[in-house]
Amino acid sequence: MNFTLLNYALEQYNLQNKTATLTGHNENMTFNVADLFILRIHKSADVFNSDFLYKNLSRKEIHNTEMNLLNYLYNKGFNVQLPVLNKYGEYVSTLPDGTFATAVSRLEGKSADDNDLTIDYFRKLGALIARFHNISTDFISGNILKYDTALCDILFCQLDKANSKEYFNNTHYNILTDICSIIKEAFCTNGHKFTVVHGDVSPDNTLITPHGLSLIDFSLSGIGHPMIDVACIYSFIKNDAMRSAFEDAYTAGGGTVDKEMVNICYAFNELMGILLHIDKLSTESWFESWLDSLCAKVFIPAINGKDILWNRLNE
Repeated sequence: MNFTLLNYALEQYNLQNKTATLTGHNENMTFNVADLFILRIHKSADVFNSDFLYKNLSRKEIHNTEMNLLNYLYNKGFNVQLPVLNKYGEYVSTLPDGTFATAVSRLEGKSADDNDLTIDYFRKLGALIARFHNISTDFISGNILKYDTALCDILFCQLDKANSKEYFNNTHYNILTDICSIIKEAFCTNGHKFTVVHGDVSPDNTLITPHGLSLIDFSLSGIGHPMIDVACIYSFIKNDAMRSAFEDAYTAGGGTVDKEMVNICYAFNELMGILLHIDKLSTESWFESWLDSLCAKVFIPAINGKDILWNRLNE
């Protein structure tokens, strides 16, 4: 851990006398500061490469947009972490090595674990995600991640780079480029349905609080099809009753479950996961056989226009 960076970041938010504990390191280094604040140093782990997401974008402005989104949601009545201003009155701090840092308030509660994934949990999650998607249609920002056709073009380039390093065999490379084409076409056709999406809905990012279920960590939020979030949720749904509870609540809250786009967005999320972690994944002995399975269960069915049944995905 770079304690110089951490200490500098803490000082930026006048937290230098508080105890900071590292709680995670993936796209960010995340610290719990005295059980009062969450400090994030936006420096990804070596096994996580998100640089391509920010091509031609200002990362500082992207982080600032996330903070503005939290304020927007709070003003709409959401129970969210509130952004903290640094000593210069800014949300985003620039550290000596050019890395950025942000800080938010800590919500009282716990991340969902397997024991919490009940029918009631998914009912509440469906209502929460529907409300988030509906309200976020009015959030306006030009400096935000976009999960769109332009990103698909970037993904093609990332696939080519990985292929040039011989991370894929020819069969896998062809399947991955084919599914990227399918995703791009679907995003083009359905672009009018895009809204702000969380981008990383998971049990770790849904907090159970005294005031109900809350979403946290909007660092991958952006403009995209709402089924990106729904497809994220389908990846940890365990049975039909849970799925029905989520879908009924999402629909009752004004959302529409687009079955075809759920399939497309599930494939998109899996493709993104591969490319965000490809340098690490490619070193694993199980990578090729795992990719065989993913192609058979997810990508090939999506390419052929077949339903990617969620219960098959959780086998």
